Amino acid sequence: MEQGKASVRRALKRLRDEMPEEQRAAADALIAQAVLALPAFERSRLLFTYCPCGSEVDVRPVMDRAQALGKRVALPRVTGPGAMAWHEAADRENLAPSAFGIPEPSADEPKVTLSEGAGLHPLALVPGLGFDGRGFRLGYGGGFYDRFLPAFKAAGGMAVGVCREACFVPDGVPCEEHDVPVDVVITEAGERFQRLL
Repeated sequence: MEQGKASVRRALKRLRDEMPEEQRAAADALIAQAVLALPAFERSRLLFTYCPCGSEVDVRPVMDRAQALGKRVALPRVTGPGAMAWHEAADRENLAPSAFGIPEPSADEPKVTLSEGAGLHPLALVPGLGFDGRGFRLGYGGGFYDRFLPAFKAAGGMAVGVCREACFVPDGVPCEEHDVPVDVVITEAGERFQRLL
């Protein structure tokens, strides 16, 4: 299984990296519009998201809009193998690259815990190399979101996977029994999967 995952990871990463920058930007703008149009985004007062790195989908317009609307925005900080903590992201100028090269907040920024999400309709934007037509995600192999998603969904959060259409695999990405699907998958073509909520 792991060999199959590695092969698909390489293929999806290559697809994503080889997409012309202008085409990526146009797709990302449409993805951001679709996220902002979600009733779940409007309802949410707490957004768990990520700062894009490399050729990942650029979700910064969603972060900007959330902050403009007075929503709380949290970004992950790596705390150990497969583990991350979430911190307020009021000022992205203060982000610093982690050991993985991913921009993350300082440990001094206020922490955000899942228990704080009660009543705030938490929404998470989930990155990945690809997603499929059942909501399953193929990540980078670090296990960070494998640990986060079950706890986030148990706390009542709604998880939205974002990827470009070229990395949407309708027939399925390799997954294992413990994998947790997201609730919605959005590409530049719109909502490609939505779990009955």
